[in-house]
Amino acid sequence: RPAHRRGGRPAHARPSRSRPQTGLGPTPLRHRLDTVAIAGTCQVTGELDLADAIDLHNALTADAQVQADLGSPLTLDQRRSVAVGNIARRDLTLDYPQMVDDEHQPQTKPSKPSKPSKPSKPRDMVLYLHLADPATTAGSTTGSMGGWSVGRVENTATPVLAQTIRTWCGHPEAKITVKPVIDVAAHVHHGAYEIDGRISEPVALRDHTCVFPWCTKPARKLKPGAHAADCDHNHPYAEGGATCTCQIAALCRKHHRLKTHGHWRYLILTPGSYLWTSPHGYHYLRDHTGTLDVSHDRQRRRHPPPAA
Repeated sequence: RPAHRRGGRPAHARPSRSRPQTGLGPTPLRHRLDTVAIAGTCQVTGELDLADAIDLHNALTADAQVQADLGSPLTLDQRRSVAVGNIARRDLTLDYPQMVDDEHQPQTKPSKPSKPSKPSKPRDMVLYLHLADPATTAGSTTGSMGGWSVGRVENTATPVLAQTIRTWCGHPEAKITVKPVIDVAAHVHHGAYEIDGRISEPVALRDHTCVFPWCTKPARKLKPGAHAADCDHNHPYAEGGATCTCQIAALCRKHHRLKTHGHWRYLILTPGSYLWTSPHGYHYLRDHTGTLDVSHDRQRRRHPPPAA
Protein backbone atom coordinates (compact mmCIF):
# COMPACT_ATOMS: atom_id res chain seq x y z
CA ARG A 1 0.00 0.00 0.00
CA PRO A 2 1.54 3.37 -0.98
CA ALA A 3 2.60 5.71 1.76
CA HIS A 4 0.43 8.73 2.53
CA ARG A 5 -2.57 7.16 0.85
CA ARG A 6 -5.90 7.82 2.50
CA GLY A 7 -9.48 7.04 1.66
CA GLY A 8 -11.84 9.59 0.20
CA ARG A 9 -14.47 9.41 2.95
CA PRO A 10 -14.70 10.47 6.60
CA ALA A 11 -13.17 8.14 9.16
CA HIS A 12 -16.52 7.66 10.91
CA ALA A 13 -18.01 6.34 7.65
CA ARG A 14 -15.45 3.57 7.18
CA PRO A 15 -16.73 0.02 7.60
CA SER A 16 -15.94 -1.69 10.89
CA ARG A 17 -13.03 -4.13 10.74
CA SER A 18 -14.34 -6.20 13.61
CA ARG A 19 -16.31 -8.49 11.30
CA PRO A 20 -16.66 -9.15 7.57
CA GLN A 21 -18.91 -6.78 5.64
CA THR A 22 -21.22 -9.45 4.26
CA GLY A 23 -24.57 -7.70 4.58
CA LEU A 24 -25.83 -10.21 7.15
CA GLY A 25 -27.81 -7.56 8.97
CA PRO A 26 -27.34 -5.30 11.96
CA THR A 27 -25.80 -6.43 15.22
CA PRO A 28 -27.82 -6.34 18.46
CA LEU A 29 -28.29 -2.90 20.01
CA ARG A 30 -26.70 -3.01 23.46
CA HIS A 31 -27.47 -0.76 26.40
CA ARG A 32 -25.95 -1.39 29.82
CA LEU A 33 -28.55 -0.36 32.39
CA ASP A 34 -26.52 -2.14 35.05
CA THR A 35 -23.47 0.03 34.37
CA VAL A 36 -24.42 3.62 35.05
CA ALA A 37 -22.04 6.54 35.50
CA ILE A 38 -22.26 8.69 38.60
CA ALA A 39 -23.76 11.43 36.41
CA GLY A 40 -26.67 9.11 35.63
CA THR A 41 -25.70 8.17 32.08
CA CYS A 42 -25.15 4.83 30.36
CA GLN A 43 -23.62 3.73 27.08
CA VAL A 44 -25.65 2.58 24.08
CA THR A 45 -23.85 0.87 21.19
CA GLY A 46 -24.95 -0.99 18.11
CA GLU A 47 -24.63 -1.36 14.37
CA LEU A 48 -27.60 -0.30 12.25
CA ASP A 49 -28.72 -0.74 8.70
CA LEU A 50 -27.22 2.22 6.82
CA ALA A 51 -30.60 3.56 5.69
CA ASP A 52 -31.88 3.41 9.28
CA ALA A 53 -28.68 5.08 10.52
CA ILE A 54 -29.13 7.96 8.07
CA ASP A 55 -32.78 8.39 9.13
CA LEU A 56 -31.72 8.33 12.80
CA HIS A 57 -28.98 10.89 12.15
CA ASN A 58 -31.45 13.21 10.42
CA ALA A 59 -34.04 12.79 13.19
CA LEU A 60 -31.51 13.50 15.96
CA THR A 61 -30.15 16.52 14.12
CA ALA A 62 -33.66 17.92 13.56
CA ASP A 63 -34.60 17.45 17.25
CA ALA A 64 -31.29 19.02 18.31
CA GLN A 65 -32.05 22.06 16.14
CA VAL A 66 -35.48 22.43 17.77
CA GLN A 67 -33.78 22.41 21.19
CA ALA A 68 -31.35 25.09 20.03
CA ASP A 69 -34.22 27.22 18.69
CA LEU A 70 -35.89 26.93 22.11
CA GLY A 71 -32.75 28.29 23.78
CA SER A 72 -30.91 25.16 24.91
CA PRO A 73 -27.35 26.04 26.06
CA LEU A 74 -26.07 22.51 25.36
CA THR A 75 -23.63 21.63 22.61
CA LEU A 76 -24.82 19.94 19.42
CA ASP A 77 -23.64 16.50 20.56
CA GLN A 78 -25.33 16.97 23.95
CA ARG A 79 -28.58 18.02 22.29
CA ARG A 80 -28.41 14.98 20.00
CA SER A 81 -28.03 12.80 23.11
CA VAL A 82 -31.12 14.42 24.63
CA ALA A 83 -32.92 13.91 21.31
CA VAL A 84 -32.62 10.13 21.66
CA GLY A 85 -34.76 10.29 24.79
CA ASN A 86 -37.21 12.72 23.21
CA ILE A 87 -37.74 10.42 20.24
CA ALA A 88 -38.09 7.37 22.49
CA ARG A 89 -40.74 9.06 24.65
CA ARG A 90 -42.71 10.13 21.60
CA ASP A 91 -42.58 6.53 20.37
CA LEU A 92 -44.07 5.32 23.67
CA THR A 93 -47.27 7.20 22.85
CA LEU A 94 -47.97 4.81 19.97
CA ASP A 95 -50.63 2.15 20.45
CA TYR A 96 -48.47 -0.98 20.49
CA PRO A 97 -50.12 -4.35 21.30
CA GLN A 98 -47.64 -5.04 24.11
CA MET A 99 -45.84 -3.06 26.78
CA VAL A 100 -42.87 -3.79 29.06
CA ASP A 101 -43.07 -3.70 32.86
CA ASP A 102 -40.35 -2.78 35.34
CA GLU A 103 -38.93 -6.31 35.20
CA HIS A 104 -38.51 -6.07 31.40
CA GLN A 105 -41.21 -8.70 30.83
CA PRO A 106 -43.82 -8.23 28.09
CA GLN A 107 -47.37 -7.72 29.25
CA THR A 108 -50.58 -7.51 27.31
CA LYS A 109 -51.74 -3.93 26.94
CA PRO A 110 -55.47 -3.33 27.46
CA SER A 111 -57.20 -2.82 24.17
CA LYS A 112 -58.82 0.51 23.52
CA PRO A 113 -59.92 2.43 20.48
CA SER A 114 -56.87 3.71 18.72
CA LYS A 115 -56.54 7.02 16.96
CA PRO A 116 -55.50 7.09 13.34
CA SER A 117 -51.73 7.12 13.27
CA LYS A 118 -49.93 10.02 11.65
CA PRO A 119 -48.37 8.91 8.38
CA SER A 120 -44.60 8.66 8.65
CA LYS A 121 -42.30 10.64 6.42
CA PRO A 122 -41.38 8.66 3.31
CA ARG A 123 -37.80 7.53 2.84
CA ASP A 124 -36.64 9.33 -0.29
CA MET A 125 -34.34 7.31 -2.52
CA VAL A 126 -32.80 8.49 -5.79
CA LEU A 127 -31.32 5.76 -7.99
CA TYR A 128 -28.79 6.30 -10.75
CA LEU A 129 -28.67 3.14 -12.84
CA HIS A 130 -25.54 2.57 -14.91
CA LEU A 131 -25.19 -0.16 -17.51
CA ALA A 132 -21.88 -0.96 -19.21
CA ASP A 133 -21.36 -3.32 -22.14
CA PRO A 134 -19.71 -6.07 -20.03
CA ALA A 135 -22.77 -6.07 -17.77
CA THR A 136 -24.80 -7.69 -20.53
CA THR A 137 -22.52 -10.73 -20.72
CA ALA A 138 -22.66 -13.76 -18.48
CA GLY A 139 -20.29 -13.90 -15.55
CA SER A 140 -19.62 -10.18 -15.62
CA THR A 141 -18.05 -8.60 -12.53
CA THR A 142 -18.88 -5.05 -13.56
CA GLY A 143 -19.92 -3.06 -10.51
CA SER A 144 -18.64 -5.77 -8.18
CA MET A 145 -16.30 -6.00 -5.23
CA GLY A 146 -14.85 -9.38 -4.39
CA GLY A 147 -17.58 -11.07 -6.41
CA TRP A 148 -20.38 -9.03 -4.77
CA SER A 149 -22.50 -6.67 -6.86
CA VAL A 150 -22.28 -3.24 -5.27
CA GLY A 151 -23.65 0.27 -5.52
CA ARG A 152 -22.50 3.53 -3.97
CA VAL A 153 -24.32 5.57 -1.31
CA GLU A 154 -23.77 9.26 -1.95
CA ASN A 155 -24.66 10.32 1.62
CA THR A 156 -21.67 8.46 3.06
CA ALA A 157 -19.51 7.93 -0.07
CA THR A 158 -19.35 4.22 0.71
CA PRO A 159 -20.09 1.07 -1.31
CA VAL A 160 -22.97 -1.20 -0.28
CA LEU A 161 -24.27 -4.47 -1.62
CA ALA A 162 -26.81 -4.29 -4.44
CA GLN A 163 -28.91 -6.75 -2.44
CA THR A 164 -29.08 -4.20 0.39
CA ILE A 165 -30.20 -1.48 -2.03
CA ARG A 166 -32.95 -3.76 -3.33
CA THR A 167 -34.10 -4.29 0.27
CA TRP A 168 -34.24 -0.53 0.84
CA CYS A 169 -36.26 -0.07 -2.35
CA GLY A 170 -38.71 -2.74 -1.17
CA HIS A 171 -39.45 -0.86 2.07
CA PRO A 172 -43.16 0.13 2.15
CA GLU A 173 -42.26 3.73 3.05
CA ALA A 174 -39.63 4.12 0.32
CA LYS A 175 -40.24 6.88 -2.22
CA ILE A 176 -38.09 5.94 -5.20
CA THR A 177 -36.95 8.23 -7.98
CA VAL A 178 -35.06 6.66 -10.88
CA LYS A 179 -32.86 9.16 -12.69
CA PRO A 180 -31.90 8.79 -16.34
CA VAL A 181 -28.55 7.15 -16.96
CA ILE A 182 -25.83 9.81 -16.75
CA ASP A 183 -22.53 9.18 -18.51
CA VAL A 184 -20.05 10.93 -16.22
CA ALA A 185 -17.34 10.52 -18.88
CA ALA A 186 -19.32 12.44 -21.52
CA HIS A 187 -18.35 16.00 -22.47
CA VAL A 188 -21.21 18.35 -21.63
CA HIS A 189 -20.53 22.01 -22.39
CA HIS A 190 -22.07 25.34 -23.28
CA GLY A 191 -20.78 28.80 -24.10
CA ALA A 192 -21.76 30.65 -20.91
CA TYR A 193 -19.93 31.06 -17.59
CA GLU A 194 -22.84 29.94 -15.41
CA ILE A 195 -23.03 26.26 -14.45
CA ASP A 196 -26.42 24.58 -14.88
CA GLY A 197 -27.65 21.17 -13.77
CA ARG A 198 -26.55 19.51 -17.00
CA ILE A 199 -22.94 20.11 -15.90
CA SER A 200 -23.10 20.25 -12.09
CA GLU A 201 -24.90 16.90 -11.71
CA PRO A 202 -22.43 14.73 -13.68
CA VAL A 203 -19.51 16.57 -12.04
CA ALA A 204 -20.91 15.79 -8.57
CA LEU A 205 -21.56 12.14 -9.48
CA ARG A 206 -18.04 11.83 -10.88
CA ASP A 207 -16.09 13.58 -8.10
CA HIS A 208 -18.35 12.65 -5.12
CA THR A 209 -16.53 15.12 -2.83
CA CYS A 210 -14.42 18.26 -2.99
CA VAL A 211 -11.32 17.20 -4.95
CA PHE A 212 -8.79 19.14 -2.84
CA PRO A 213 -6.23 16.75 -1.29
CA TRP A 214 -7.82 14.76 1.55
CA CYS A 215 -11.02 16.82 1.63
CA THR A 216 -14.18 14.76 2.17
CA LYS A 217 -16.91 17.40 2.00
CA PRO A 218 -19.72 16.20 -0.29
CA ALA A 219 -19.91 17.64 -3.78
CA ARG A 220 -23.67 18.14 -3.41
CA LYS A 221 -25.94 19.40 -0.66
CA LEU A 222 -27.13 16.24 1.07
CA LYS A 223 -28.73 17.63 4.23
CA PRO A 224 -30.38 20.85 5.43
CA GLY A 225 -27.94 23.58 6.34
CA ALA A 226 -25.15 22.14 4.22
CA HIS A 227 -23.69 23.75 1.13
CA ALA A 228 -22.96 22.22 -2.22
CA ALA A 229 -19.43 22.38 -3.58
CA ASP A 230 -18.60 25.02 -6.17
CA CYS A 231 -18.01 24.02 -9.78
CA ASP A 232 -14.55 25.44 -10.45
CA HIS A 233 -13.25 26.30 -13.91
CA ASN A 234 -9.75 24.84 -14.05
CA HIS A 235 -8.79 27.61 -16.47
CA PRO A 236 -10.61 30.91 -15.76
CA TYR A 237 -13.55 31.48 -18.08
CA ALA A 238 -12.52 35.13 -18.56
CA GLU A 239 -9.20 33.91 -19.95
CA GLY A 240 -10.74 31.53 -22.45
CA GLY A 241 -11.53 28.58 -20.17
CA ALA A 242 -14.27 26.24 -21.33
CA THR A 243 -17.47 25.56 -19.41
CA CYS A 244 -17.32 21.79 -19.92
CA THR A 245 -17.45 18.81 -17.58
CA CYS A 246 -13.91 17.92 -18.66
CA GLN A 247 -12.65 21.29 -17.37
CA ILE A 248 -14.81 21.59 -14.24
CA ALA A 249 -14.00 20.23 -10.76
CA ALA A 250 -15.98 20.16 -7.51
CA LEU A 251 -14.38 22.29 -4.78
CA CYS A 252 -15.85 23.25 -1.42
CA ARG A 253 -15.98 26.99 -0.79
CA LYS A 254 -12.90 27.00 1.47
CA HIS A 255 -10.67 25.17 -0.99
CA HIS A 256 -12.13 27.04 -3.97
CA ARG A 257 -10.92 30.26 -2.37
CA LEU A 258 -7.60 28.64 -1.50
CA LYS A 259 -7.10 27.66 -5.13
CA THR A 260 -8.16 31.12 -6.36
CA HIS A 261 -6.22 33.24 -3.86
CA GLY A 262 -3.76 30.86 -2.16
CA HIS A 263 -1.56 29.89 -5.12
CA TRP A 264 -2.71 26.26 -5.21
CA ARG A 265 -3.30 24.87 -8.70
CA TYR A 266 -4.27 21.57 -10.28
CA LEU A 267 -3.87 19.81 -13.60
CA ILE A 268 -6.71 17.63 -14.89
CA LEU A 269 -5.07 14.37 -15.98
CA THR A 270 -8.38 12.78 -16.94
CA PRO A 271 -11.89 13.83 -15.88
CA GLY A 272 -12.02 12.96 -12.17
CA SER A 273 -8.22 12.67 -11.73
CA TYR A 274 -6.30 15.74 -10.56
CA LEU A 275 -2.63 16.53 -9.93
CA TRP A 276 -2.39 19.29 -7.34
CA THR A 277 0.64 21.54 -6.79
CA SER A 278 1.03 23.43 -3.51
CA PRO A 279 2.58 26.91 -3.16
CA HIS A 280 5.73 25.14 -1.89
CA GLY A 281 6.00 22.93 -4.96
CA TYR A 282 4.67 19.66 -3.52
CA HIS A 283 2.41 17.42 -5.59
CA TYR A 284 -0.69 15.41 -4.69
CA LEU A 285 -2.62 13.02 -6.92
CA ARG A 286 -6.33 13.06 -6.16
CA ASP A 287 -8.95 10.77 -7.71
CA HIS A 288 -11.98 8.71 -6.62
CA THR A 289 -9.73 6.37 -4.58
CA GLY A 290 -8.35 9.13 -2.36
CA THR A 291 -5.18 11.23 -2.20
CA LEU A 292 -1.58 10.20 -2.86
CA ASP A 293 1.43 12.37 -2.06
CA VAL A 294 3.61 12.05 -5.18
CA SER A 295 6.22 14.64 -4.18
CA HIS A 296 9.80 13.47 -4.72
CA ASP A 297 10.75 14.38 -1.13
CA ARG A 298 7.48 13.50 0.58
CA GLN A 299 9.31 11.97 3.56
CA ARG A 300 10.90 15.37 4.29
CA ARG A 301 7.79 17.43 3.60
CA ARG A 302 7.48 20.33 6.03
CA HIS A 303 4.45 22.09 4.61
CA PRO A 304 1.40 19.77 4.76
CA PRO A 305 -1.82 20.93 3.11
CA PRO A 306 -4.30 22.77 5.33
CA ALA A 307 -6.90 20.69 7.12
CA ALA A 308 -10.05 19.94 5.14
